[in-house]
Amino acid sequence: MTDHPQIQIRRLIKADAPLFRQIRLEALELSPEAFGSSFEQESTQSLGHFEEVLSRSDVFGAFRGADLVGVAGYRTQGGKGQMTKPALALDATSLRFLSGRALFFD
Repeated sequence: MTDHPQIQIRRLIKADAPLFRQIRLEALELSPEAFGSSFEQESTQSLGHFEEVLSRSDVFGAFRGADLVGVAGYRTQGGKGQMTKPALALDATSLRFLSGRALFFD
């Protein structure tokens, strides 16, 4: 038996915006170099902004019980030369847990 419950993956919906906002802001603080935005810019955004992000992007959450411990997603930006921006963020506890372990996606 493990110390950690199974991780469940599902697409995030607008109702998940508070959890998404929390983990995104934590990631922006811990690893600002990994993002095109900044903590200062996004921390002033309303919850409605994060609901909008979830409604126009494919963002998947990794849940351990009720806790959102990671997100991965992508967003296609329209216009000439459409671009897809992938992203991955994990909460600090999960980063420590995964340290030295391989992370696989099927």
